[in-house]
Amino acid sequence: MDGDAAGEGVGSSADPFKTITYAITNTSAGDTIKVRDSASAYAAMTITASGTSSAYRVLENDTGHTPVI
Repeated sequence: MDGDAAGEGVGSSADPFKTITYAITNTSAGDTIKVRDSASAYAAMTITASGTSSAYRVLENDTGHTPVI
């Protein structure tokens, strides 16, 4: 996901989601959300989606990025 993306995108590297909230809402248990620097979040957010005990939903930095959440 990329805060500099033009729109919400489809979630691919070439057309990323724009916000953490949108990415979490539009992914499924077992998915990994790669977060880029421009997607850093400094505001409060509520995460209401979850994974399962055998298929976590993961937020991690994209290669070469160090976002601050």
